[in-house]
Amino acid sequence: MFRKRFDWKGQKGDDKTLDSPASPTATCMHHCLDHQGFEDYLDDIYYHRLSIEYKYVVTTCLENQPEVDSGMRGLLVSWMTGVHHQMKLCQDTLFIAVNIVDRVLDVMQASRDYLQLLGITTILIASKLEEVTPPEISELLGCCDGVYTRDMAKQLERVILDAIRFDLMVPTSQFFLEYYATSCINSFQGFQGDQLRQSRALARCVLELSLQDYDLSQRRPSMLSLCVWKIAVEETKSDDGDYLPPGLFHSCEDFEFIYKEVKTFSENLLHNLPDVSRVCEHYYRLYGIE
Repeated sequence: MFRKRFDWKGQKGDDKTLDSPASPTATCMHHCLDHQGFEDYLDDIYYHRLSIEYKYVVTTCLENQPEVDSGMRGLLVSWMTGVHHQMKLCQDTLFIAVNIVDRVLDVMQASRDYLQLLGITTILIASKLEEVTPPEISELLGCCDGVYTRDMAKQLERVILDAIRFDLMVPTSQFFLEYYATSCINSFQGFQGDQLRQSRALARCVLELSLQDYDLSQRRPSMLSLCVWKIAVEETKSDDGDYLPPGLFHSCEDFEFIYKEVKTFSENLLHNLPDVSRVCEHYYRLYGIE
């Protein structure tokens, strides 16, 4: 089912950190139920997650997988996204689950016959972290047409948690997108603020679907989110005041490289989707306006 390739000795990039500037250039206040009572600490949370994101970036996780390729990974993530929507889970649950999948594939060889089991087990783990009421194992197993058993899921859950050393506090690209978008929205009111809410809805869609793209999944979350945000602002003809996130250090070459990748992905995606306003409306309904 899953064969360990080598002993787990910590994630890649454990020694890399980013310094936070002494005085932030912007303040983010997320006015939503998830952050009630923590508004004064959101910038600190952002800088902390920015400083540790390298630990969780997984590159070439399929390099030594004899049975799993990028296309199969994409199909798995697409299926996981459908399960996530069916169960009406919060968006960050999906991002954490996919990150766990990649980290497991990075250290263990997986059989294609058990990829769905890997998918539902990572959703279960992420749900326990993010959801007020996580789905039952039986609900998740029902999505697999009874192929797997409860004992198999519980056993794999232990294997996964051991492999990643119970390290679940992943700084996801979704977190950075929400921070950037809310910072911009709170800087504007009226029509411009409404336009930026449209941009955020479109960015949520593009970023969520980018999880299926193997190349984009290997990019630094904070940079990927910034590129997705900028492209969403362009597509919705909004204005974010040339927003640049505080504390995000990068070279122009790095930004341009990832921006071009995201631009190509977004153009191909939007070519096959309904008009932008319908996409935004759909993601309003999924994850809310605020």
